[in-house]
Amino acid sequence: MVGYQRIIKEDISMTNSSKKRHLPQSKRFRFFVLVTSFSLSTIVTLVSAYKLNSETIVQLAEHQITFNFDAIILGISLLLGCSTFIIIELIVLVIKSVDFFDQKAEYDEFMENINEYSAKLHEINNYYYGISMESHGSNDLFVTYAKKEIEKLNDTLRVAAKQKEIGVSYDYILNVNGVFDAFSTSKEKILKMTFPIHDTDDTIFISSAEARFFEVLQKEVMNGTLYLVQVIVILEKKSILQKDCVKKLLDFFAAEEKYECKLCLIDSFRNVCNANGVPSQFVDFGIYGDKMLFVAEQYTPTTYKGTYYKNIDKIKSYTKLFDEVWNSNILAEQNENTNSTKIKIVDLIKYETILENPTDE
Repeated sequence: MVGYQRIIKEDISMTNSSKKRHLPQSKRFRFFVLVTSFSLSTIVTLVSAYKLNSETIVQLAEHQITFNFDAIILGISLLLGCSTFIIIELIVLVIKSVDFFDQKAEYDEFMENINEYSAKLHEINNYYYGISMESHGSNDLFVTYAKKEIEKLNDTLRVAAKQKEIGVSYDYILNVNGVFDAFSTSKEKILKMTFPIHDTDDTIFISSAEARFFEVLQKEVMNGTLYLVQVIVILEKKSILQKDCVKKLLDFFAAEEKYECKLCLIDSFRNVCNANGVPSQFVDFGIYGDKMLFVAEQYTPTTYKGTYYKNIDKIKSYTKLFDEVWNSNILAEQNENTNSTKIKIVDLIKYETILENPTDE
C-alpha cells in the first residue's frame, strides 16, 4: 500500500509539472478570452447607449420633446455590457468544467487500475529515464536494448489484453498448475485434449514438460478440479499401437474412471481440421472447459513452445473440431484396452525412462 501511495504522489507531481509546462499556453488562452469578453462587452455598452439615447426622443404633435435620461441610459448600457462579459465567462467556465471532469474521470480510472505491479511499471519508467540520460548517442547500446525490451513487453501485454492470447515457452509449461485455474470459472469442467504420437517417437512423453503436465493433471482430477478428461490419441500410423509405451499409456486410460480415450489417425484428423478452418500443422492442443485453449507449436526434449488463448471464438472453433472427431465412429475408434489395474503416473513415467535407457542384466 505504501508503494501505491508513492506512485500516486509521484503521479500527482508529474501531473503538476506537466501543468506547469502547459501554463504559458493556458495564460495566452486566458488573456485572449479576457480581451474578447472585454471587447464584446464594450461594443454592447456603446451600441445599447446609442440605441437607448435615440429612443428617448418623442414626437408630440408639432413639438419635439427630449427626455434626458443620461444616468439611466448609462446604467442600463453598463448593465448590458457587464451581462455580456459575465455570459462569455460562464460559457468559458462550462467548457473548462467539462475538460476538468474528463481529466478527473481519467484520473479515477488510473486509480482503479492501481495494482501490485504498478510500482514495477513506474520503476521501469524511471530506469529507462536514467539509461537515456546517460546515452552516448542515438545508437547507444544500452538505450537501444532497453527500448526493444520495453516494446517487447508492451506487445506481449497488448496481445494478451486485446487478442486474448499469450505465447509461452518451456519454463511456463513446467509451472503448469496455473492453467487449471481456468476451471474455477468454467461451467464445463471437462478437459478435452489431443495426444499425438509419431512413428519416430520412442517414448510417449517427448519432454519433461509433458510428463509434468500429466502428473499435475492427475492431481487436479483427484482433487475434483475437473470431473472428466477426454483424450484423442492421434496416431501417425496404426502400427504404433504395437509399441510397448503406447500400450502402457492405453492401459492407464482404460483403468481410470475419469479418463475417456479414443484413437484417430493423423491424416483423418488433419482433414477435419482443414474442413473446420483450423490450422492442421498443430494438432496437439488442450481445451480447458469454455475458458481457455492451449495449442502446442514446438516440442523437443529441450524445447516446448505454445500459445494460450482466451479468445471465445477460437475456443469454440477448437471445441467444435474436437467434438466432431470425438462423436464420429468412423473418425475415432474406442480404446479397446480392457486393463482394470490402475497405473500411477509416476510408474508410467518411470516405465518410459526404463524404455529410453535400458540396462543390461
